[in-house]
This record gives sequence, C-alpha cells and structure tokens, in this order.
Amino acid sequence: MDLSSQLSWTLILQTLFALWVCGALYHKITSWFHYKLLFKKCGKTYEANRLGNRVIKTMNPELTKYTHATFFDHFGVKKIRSGAEYLWGDGITVVEGEKWAASRKLIKPSFDTRSLGTHVARLMGLIPRDASTVDLMPLFRRLSLYTASELIFGESLDALESPDSHEFLDAYFYAQRGTAWWRDCDIANDFLDKRVDEALVRQKKGMSMGIGDGNDLHLVDEMAKATQDRLTLRFQMQNVFTPAHYGAAITLSNAFFHLSRCPAAWAKLRTEILPTKDEPITYDLLKTYQYLKSVIRKTHRVTPISTLISRQCIKEVVFPSGGGKDGKAPLYLRKGDIYTSFGGGPRMCPGFCLVFAEVAYTMVKILREFERLESRDDRPWTEETRATFQNLYGTKVALFPAQDV
Repeated sequence: MDLSSQLSWTLILQTLFALWVCGALYHKITSWFHYKLLFKKCGKTYEANRLGNRVIKTMNPELTKYTHATFFDHFGVKKIRSGAEYLWGDGITVVEGEKWAASRKLIKPSFDTRSLGTHVARLMGLIPRDASTVDLMPLFRRLSLYTASELIFGESLDALESPDSHEFLDAYFYAQRGTAWWRDCDIANDFLDKRVDEALVRQKKGMSMGIGDGNDLHLVDEMAKATQDRLTLRFQMQNVFTPAHYGAAITLSNAFFHLSRCPAAWAKLRTEILPTKDEPITYDLLKTYQYLKSVIRKTHRVTPISTLISRQCIKEVVFPSGGGKDGKAPLYLRKGDIYTSFGGGPRMCPGFCLVFAEVAYTMVKILREFERLESRDDRPWTEETRATFQNLYGTKVALFPAQDV
C-alpha cells in the first residue's frame, strides 16, 4: 500500500472514530437524564432494547446479588467487552469461565500494601503549602503510576519526579482513548514484553522475588512462577495495571473534588483522624476510620469510576424476584440479555484492598497536615470516559496547612 493510500485510510478511520466519540458524548449527556426519568417512572428495574438486544437496567441491590454472586456462572462479559483484544488480549478483564478463574489464581495472591509511606511522602512534597491553586488529579495519577508500576512491573516509572520520562505512559494514555491506536498499543506492548522477558530471565536463574523473602513484591515475578507464556504474562499485567493505576487516582481525585465543596465533611474527617495523628498509619488503623470509609463509599456512589459493570446472560436463569410492577414477581432472563447493575461478587477487582489502602492512606496523610480544603473551580463535575469515568476538569483546589503540624 502506497503512502497516499495509507493516509487516506488513516483519515477515514480518524473521522469514523471522531464521529463515534461525538455520538458517545451525546449519549452520555442525554442518557443520565433519560435513565433518571425512567427509574422514577418505571421503578427500580425496567427493560429496554438496544439494537435488538434486551437490556435490563436495575438499581435493586437484591438483583445485583443475583447477578454477581448467587447466579454468577450464568453471566459473562466476553462479548460485550470485545474490541480491545490487541491491547488487553485475553487478560482477566475481558475473559470469563475457566480462563477467568485461571487468571484470578495468577493475580489474587500477588498484591501487597507495603511501601505506601515512601510514595505518599514524595507526593506530599509536591503539594503547595502557600494555599495556591493546585490540580490534584495529575499528582494522584502520578502517585498511582509510581506504586502500580513498581508493584506490577518490578521497577518504578519514577512518575512523581519525571512524569514525561517514559514513552510508555503517553502511549498507554492515548491507546485507551483510541488516538493512533495501533502505534500506541505497539509501544505499550513492547514495554510490557521487556518486563516479561526480564522476569523470565530472573525466573530461570532463580532470582525472582516472592512473598515473604524480604524483598519488594513484584506481580510479574509471582505470575512467572505459574506460567512462562509471554503473551499470557503481558496481557495479565496490562489488565491489572489499568485498575491499579486508575482506581486509586480517580477515587482520590473525585473524593477531594467533593470534599472541597463540603467543608463540614472535611472538618468531621479531621475530628475522626487527629486523635491518632501520632500513630503509624497501618492497614488496621485505616479500617478503624468509619467516617473515612463512608466518604470513600459515598464518593463511589456519587461519581462511580467503573465503565465495565454490564453483564451478558450466557445461560437462561430465573431470578426469584425483580419482575412485575412491584418487583416481587420472578424475573426471567434469556441467553443474550444484557444486564446492567451495580458491581460486586467474585469478579470484584482483586486489587480492591490495595486501592482502598492507597486511597485511605493518602487521605489520612493530607488530612493530618492540612486543616482546610478549598475549591478553586466553580465548574460542576463533568464526565470524561476512558477506562474509567473521571472529571474532565481535574481537581483544582487549595490546601491550607494546619498550624499545629
């Protein structure tokens, strides 16, 4: 194919992608109001039609339990998450059944909560102490990049000190938005393949680091003990890196966005946390902060970050309830139906505890040192969709140091 033909095809693909983005944005803006009205009119559960597919929308927690726990084996994600195989392959995010179970076994035992203190200390040094405006979102994203890359790849991307030093970060960012898709995916995959090759060499030489050996925990080394397949290792790292990076960063950004508009909540958090301000921040201590946990949960409810909650019925099932006008009649779902509910159950991210620890630890450190948080952006929270939902305008705030710190 000559250069002119390549350019023509590139222009066509970019135009089609731009049209798709515009349509998606329009859908996101209108659908929120549409769904709100439908839930108000139809109740907690209603049926819709999407391009010939029956879609069940629900806000009923009991039906969520049926989907994600009781009848877990009756639902899958493979068909409704297709289209990103070149980047995510057959990793845990996009597979189901035995492949999902095998991936979960590879990943589940590989998370740890060590070294948070060092990473968060570097973040604290980047927050202004003069009450000047700062956008916390990129700082939180760099913090998560630092912790996630060290945990997963076995080496830090040094994102806090040199945010643009790695071509991988830019390629990874744009690959998720669809810009220059093939080139960016290749760059991201090449970076991951090098980490895989290094892990396989360490494994062959008996140098891999494991749990309880006194060294830092590296996910790639743990997975290389179970499989030496390069593609499997690459795709599993890719699938874990996305939630490990975005989960904590966007949750922190959203939490501080809302707290900057609610000084009473900030004051209540400090009241809960300051009595233990001289104690080391441990996972057990974080779990004792009940109001902090409520704030984190409320943040997820008000501005959920997940874009991958839908499930497709892969074998027919009858829920004990959820049907009828009052929601008490049985609800029949046939194969192919798409079911949209809240998340939970066995497919919940295996890094949940890690993300909670990073979010809670970071919030506690900032709450200990700053007595007041103030918004510096009057615009409302505006959705931007990538692998997660986040605020288009970031988290522009000012922090005022406590006088007794």
